[in-house]
Amino acid sequence: MADLKQLKRVAKKVAKTFRKPSFLAGVTKIITQSPCIPPDPGIYGWYFKEVPHGVPTRGCVKAGGMFSKKVLIYVGISNNLDRRIRQFHCGNSESVSTLRKKLKLLLDFDEKQLSDWMAKNAFVCWVVKGGGIVPHDFSQGDIGDIEKLIIQKHLNLPLNAEHNTSHPFHERMKMLTRRN
Repeated sequence: MADLKQLKRVAKKVAKTFRKPSFLAGVTKIITQSPCIPPDPGIYGWYFKEVPHGVPTRGCVKAGGMFSKKVLIYVGISNNLDRRIRQFHCGNSESVSTLRKKLKLLLDFDEKQLSDWMAKNAFVCWVVKGGGIVPHDFSQGDIGDIEKLIIQKHLNLPLNAEHNTSHPFHERMKMLTRRN
């Protein structure tokens, strides 16, 4: 287990990476280019060209440069970034993707409509464990603690519910997901 000081330092670096991503992979690229995502543990962030109506974006990271007009609204962690991003988030599987489930409810779409919408609007970047920012010796629990710190202290992420109870959109998401 990493100490709190080290976790805070790494969370700050990951948040900085998400504020100024060096790449954003679109859903279409992810689906068509197999080796695009490493099968390693890490943290990922989802940016959207169009944000579902009613989702507050004030204070959210807006990627600049060649990624302009894309807004970061969700982060997650995984033991296998490739499987989590490609199969769960980019595949037609709301049952294993909290992000897809929330987007489907917010947009009032079926799975096909959501997949089409994501192909046009969704982009992701990731930070790999052992890739220079998150140390190799960090456990999955440490990565979870980093995610928690990012959500609570560094980034405004309206679609993250866990660790985000103080966000103004939290209650609306909770009500929406409870109804369905």
